[in-house]
Amino acid sequence: MTFYEKLQKHLTTKQYVLVQKIDGDYCIFSHAKNENGNYRYSDWWSSKERAMPRIGSCPGYGEQQLNECAEEASWKILKAFDIPTKQFKKGDIVMVDENAQELCKEANLGWGEEKKAMIGKECEIEGVSGSDYYVYTPEGATYLMLPHTALSYPIDRTITKQDIAKRFNIPLDEIDEWTIDNEPIRPTEDSKETEDSRDSRPTTKIKNILARIKKQLWKKLT
Repeated sequence: MTFYEKLQKHLTTKQYVLVQKIDGDYCIFSHAKNENGNYRYSDWWSSKERAMPRIGSCPGYGEQQLNECAEEASWKILKAFDIPTKQFKKGDIVMVDENAQELCKEANLGWGEEKKAMIGKECEIEGVSGSDYYVYTPEGATYLMLPHTALSYPIDRTITKQDIAKRFNIPLDEIDEWTIDNEPIRPTEDSKETEDSRDSRPTTKIKNILARIKKQLWKKLT
């Protein structure tokens, strides 16, 4: 059985396969394939820990090339395994973790002042590239690439009126404390209710819109 056949056999039952070559470097092959049908992999790294964030980042070897490289460098399959991975989607709101600089360095994604300004901030996912994500800066002026390991969903975050107004294009003055089935929406400093607005209620149309998107919004923002 060729190395490719062994790899393929493992990847029919597991998501990933950890491989080591003669010089001690590691790579992780993914069950995901590129447009040519080759198994994507993490490239070669000095440790398993460094290979993990790069799963799927390289397009893969052709079958013949893979078998030749495996024979030349004495590749050895160490284990096949599954791992839970973060699956962010375009439009998701994420938090950029405090160790983002170190993780970007490990992933060869570069670092600069714009990325530094994103640390600890909530930002929006623009798109995905392999195991990395394009993430908008807090101001939304541009987007930069970050590894999935540097991102997480915000914790204990209360939905604000601005969140709803921006995401669903609803006028701010038509949103009040009772817009999501009586679950409170925290007023912010520039949107506190006046006595007059407290007696106002959203139109039926607005209520219907908010009812339909409640579950989706709560899932994304909490």
